[in-house]
Amino acid sequence: MANYYTFRVESESNDYLLRVDDYSGNAGDSMSYHNGVKFSTYDRENDLAHDVYWEHCANFLAGGFWYNSCYRAGMTVMKGRGSDFSWYGLPSTVGKQLMSASMWLTC
Repeated sequence: MANYYTFRVESESNDYLLRVDDYSGNAGDSMSYHNGVKFSTYDRENDLAHDVYWEHCANFLAGGFWYNSCYRAGMTVMKGRGSDFSWYGLPSTVGKQLMSASMWLTC
């Protein structure tokens, strides 16, 4: 499980910028890599991956997300793209690929 005390998505005018902070849990902190990053989609590139071979992460990985360069939490990655559906913070003995994941907010 990965919990973040702060998980905030800013408005459309700020390109749905992600703010995450204060991780706790046993799955490893993979979302902090995406902190301060704008949401990218196939038609709206906001990622920071201008130095890697696939350049536009949402296109290459076939899913929108808060891509940095490109991801540590690959929750929307299409099977067969990148490292598939994965969470890089998991202990290496468990493996990085996921079968499913859920995100929910508690207010």
